[in-house]
Amino acid sequence: MSYISIGLLYVSKPSKNQQILLFVLACNLINQIGTVLNMQATTFEGALSGLKLAYIGKIYSIFFLLIFILKYCGITMNDVVKTVLSALHLMILGAVWTSDKHNLYYRTIVFSEDGLFPHLEVTPGIMYIFYLILINTYVIVVAVICISKLVHSKDRIQISRMLCMLSIPIIVLLSFLLFKLGVTAEYDCTSFAYLLDTIIVIIAIKKYDLVDFVSLAKEEIVDEFADAVLVLDDSKKLIYTNRQTEKLFPEIDTIKRDVILEKVEEAFLNKKELWIDDRLYAVRKKTLGNTNEEQSTLYTLTDNTVNYRLTYEDGLTGVGNRSALVHAMEALEVSDNLYFVITDIDNFKKINDTKGHQAGDEYLKYYAKLLSQLFSPKSVFRYGGDEFVLLVDMSGDELEKRLNGINEFLAGQSQVDIFHVSGGYIRVDKDMKPDLFMKRADDALYEAKKLGKGRFEKAKQE
Repeated sequence: MSYISIGLLYVSKPSKNQQILLFVLACNLINQIGTVLNMQATTFEGALSGLKLAYIGKIYSIFFLLIFILKYCGITMNDVVKTVLSALHLMILGAVWTSDKHNLYYRTIVFSEDGLFPHLEVTPGIMYIFYLILINTYVIVVAVICISKLVHSKDRIQISRMLCMLSIPIIVLLSFLLFKLGVTAEYDCTSFAYLLDTIIVIIAIKKYDLVDFVSLAKEEIVDEFADAVLVLDDSKKLIYTNRQTEKLFPEIDTIKRDVILEKVEEAFLNKKELWIDDRLYAVRKKTLGNTNEEQSTLYTLTDNTVNYRLTYEDGLTGVGNRSALVHAMEALEVSDNLYFVITDIDNFKKINDTKGHQAGDEYLKYYAKLLSQLFSPKSVFRYGGDEFVLLVDMSGDELEKRLNGINEFLAGQSQVDIFHVSGGYIRVDKDMKPDLFMKRADDALYEAKKLGKGRFEKAKQE
């Protein structure tokens, strides 16, 4: 028994299955305490108090057993369903705890000292019937799942585990039938059934490694990984996530799970890194199984933000550097509204010479921030010195409006020394090579300088 206690309790972060089993044991303990108090009562009030306490454990023991078996069999209960069922259990518990004030749960309650021990003789009300329907629905669902798993199990240990799981709903169902058929007289034997079920779970843990403590240790180690880990079974159903995955995708256990998995798979197939909350993650995939059969799929997401910033971010301004621009142009998908813009700060050398290079750096940071605000931050690149490049996908009219608005905005700012910028831009055609559209945009920038600076000129498309 100490082996079980250590396995279930002595870990810094119990697994979900461990947590559920602990809830089952706690509920069963409360149920048994309430049942004993009920049996030893000498008054109606004492027996009713024991009954109320017993129901706290009774209602939730079977609920958590259901969740455990579902999770063990790789079936996830929808969050909405789980919430609704939890609310129903609270409603039933509330009806039990106030049963002496209405006849919804029990139409009549009579204290009897006849028989082996004192007990309450009750006549079921509508809420009690609803409770029986709910519990027996659980029993049927669990039995169907266990039988289905048992039919497809080939491993002897797995078969033994599933037989233990299958015995749980059968025992609960038999206890209800014996009670309702009058075999146990007026004594409710479901508490004994829950106790027996808990003993079966403990036997399954100790004899058949229902909770594999070695696997739990490995799971705890994986939980400490900085990488996010997702494991899918052969039917592409998510069967495991570590703590980092749950941090990255808080909705991984909801109906959005499939959308998240598609997003991860798409990133892997397209050989793209995944942006999540301003962090960049490299996606790796590994198929596990023998040569003839794929058994599971392992995804790992590694935080690559630092490496990305060292490689592709300009250290001064935080926008993309020249390497990032080259990378972006290599992966360029040309559309009808793709524009290349090159711009610089007018008379920047004079700013450096008169105000110092530190002041010049502040000008560069301010201008980079302004461009990032007017356009997508990922579309702004520092090409070198005071030159910045934009790769933007928008209509020509909208682009022209924003570009012309830059100098108007700068002229109206009182918190910085007034400066102005010039630029050239061109719409990128599908057959146009980078060297060509960069040269034409640069020529347009030169033309803007000739025409008096503080302006943007469009390059010819020829």
